[in-house]
Amino acid sequence: MAKSTKGSEAKLQKYGIFFIIPFIAIYLFFQLWPTIYTVMLSFTDMKGMKTKGFHGAKTEVTQLSNFSVPEDDLENGLLSPLYGELEVLPEEVKQEYKDFSDATLVTSKKIKQGELLYDYTKKLAKVRYVAVEKEYKKNNKSTSDLTAGLKARGVRVEDVESVLGIKVPTNGQKQKFILSKKFNHSENGFDHTYLLEQEVVISADSNGKCELDYDQAVYEVGKNGSKVKLNAKPGDFACVFTYNKELTYTENGKANKLLLRQNVTLDYEKGNCLMTEALYEIREDGTYKLGDVKNGVVSLSKAFCDKNKDTRILYLDQDVALKINGNNVELKPVEERLAELANNKKVNVGTVSTDKSGKKIITTKICKHINKESPNKVAIDKATSKCNGVHFVGLTNFSRLVKDKYFWGSISNTFIMWLFNFIPQLGIALLFAIWFTDPRMRIKGKNTFRALFYMPNLLTAASVAILFRSLFGYPNGPINQFLYGMGIQAEVYKGQGVIDIEMFRQSIEFFRSIPWSRGIVSFIQWWLWCGQTLIMLMAGITSISPSLYESAVVDGANQGQQTWYITLPLLKPMMLFILITGLIGGMQLFEIPFLLTDMYGGPQNRIRTMVLYMYNQSFQGVSDYAYGAAIAMGVFVITMALSMFIYFFMQDRSDMGRK
Repeated sequence: MAKSTKGSEAKLQKYGIFFIIPFIAIYLFFQLWPTIYTVMLSFTDMKGMKTKGFHGAKTEVTQLSNFSVPEDDLENGLLSPLYGELEVLPEEVKQEYKDFSDATLVTSKKIKQGELLYDYTKKLAKVRYVAVEKEYKKNNKSTSDLTAGLKARGVRVEDVESVLGIKVPTNGQKQKFILSKKFNHSENGFDHTYLLEQEVVISADSNGKCELDYDQAVYEVGKNGSKVKLNAKPGDFACVFTYNKELTYTENGKANKLLLRQNVTLDYEKGNCLMTEALYEIREDGTYKLGDVKNGVVSLSKAFCDKNKDTRILYLDQDVALKINGNNVELKPVEERLAELANNKKVNVGTVSTDKSGKKIITTKICKHINKESPNKVAIDKATSKCNGVHFVGLTNFSRLVKDKYFWGSISNTFIMWLFNFIPQLGIALLFAIWFTDPRMRIKGKNTFRALFYMPNLLTAASVAILFRSLFGYPNGPINQFLYGMGIQAEVYKGQGVIDIEMFRQSIEFFRSIPWSRGIVSFIQWWLWCGQTLIMLMAGITSISPSLYESAVVDGANQGQQTWYITLPLLKPMMLFILITGLIGGMQLFEIPFLLTDMYGGPQNRIRTMVLYMYNQSFQGVSDYAYGAAIAMGVFVITMALSMFIYFFMQDRSDMGRK
């Protein structure tokens, strides 16, 4: 019996490896295949999987000479898109000004240069609000709605005198002061300076209520200081007006009338000037919008038919730079592209270049299964199934990744939220671990506290994100309701105009604030994982031999010295494990920022982590799986590099020397 047992053991040792190898192979396949597939995918281009047209997986570069643009088919040259949008321009609004000639001009030390009435009425609104709130509290009235009290009180003489530093007469006499502010803006190489002037008149009745009336006008200031009054109607909080300039463009000996229309906004609160521009063509049958001007460049498009196929519609898209000289304008194409109308959509063919003879040719990538001489819609549809697929593009995705500012922004967001979560998490967990494991503390219910700390870790991140989204909801979330009850709310100013502006308290939009959004994400992460860190640190501390602490007590070491010279050094392996696992988890942060706001890492993409950016690129919008795989590889490299740095940094130098 013993011999047979020994024989079975010998056979198992000799042939057992053949039974284990298949299980090991299956395990490694399911473990490594996703990683291998991701690496392979990052070197490919998968856009062709969803794109029908000239973008195929198997492509080659060629020049199509028969795509030269027939100039005689272009109607009226550069500026006449056949699909031009007809727009009727409104007449200018005339401004009527009041006469304040009977008012006496006064000055004040509190009235500063470069401020408008809007700046002072905010202060007046706050003074009114504080006074009415104080009166309500004194008389034990409810302060939940102060609108009636604010309207009844109005603007008092003492308010105006304290804010503006002006002595307001109560005999009905009017007093006037002038406010002005300059707004500067540069566009298309031109510097614009606009001046907003306000004539403010103050008067008071016998009851001490003030009336403020004002008149305002906008001027354009020249380099020599000259002022030209504009036909603009300033508003109470901003001034929006249109500035039109007629231009002449000459092409092939023919003069074309153009109109450059500037929409200008003077923002009183921010003190800046915003300008949008659009280019129009004036024809006999109306005014046609050609396109919006951005950074001195307008995008134009003109349609024509291919001479070889009358049913084929092509588009020449141009990015044209404007160079204005007086009333004349030069239009210089910066980039030209050719597109074809297929399936009621414009399909990009390629970029236009010019050969030695001056003829425009197209250099494009086309599917090798398409007839090069006539890549029309039918040929495209037939070849699409053959072309669409995955093809190798080398390091293109990684080159794009290095230059992608949004990826670098996601790295910054990830580290900011991880540090603000992990540092308090480790510090608080270490403090509680020392307390709970110290026998001299004699804390009752240690196990209960440990369970309570660990309990949030049992919840799923998705459910916690939805919970906190409801808690901090706008405008009636529980947190906002609590702040409203406590009287802690954001201050805003409302009113029909500058004169009757009032201060109210409104709910806080937490998820439109970058600091609040990042802070909430960091707090959730801390709340979820602090308990697990506490349990691991307690396990590490309890594994330390009590004889070390007893020897330290005999040598006269106090509690702080025992912690510094015994606990922390011997906790280094556990701290290393917590740091590396915490780093890996922090770099993979996804569910909370994804579900907390708009699924894109808002506001302004400031809580968009690396993994969330990978998800956005891979499964939302263009669904660029290959670039998403490249982002995943970037996350892996960053995590690996930092983990190795932490590992070698925390290694004992003496141990490393012995090894």
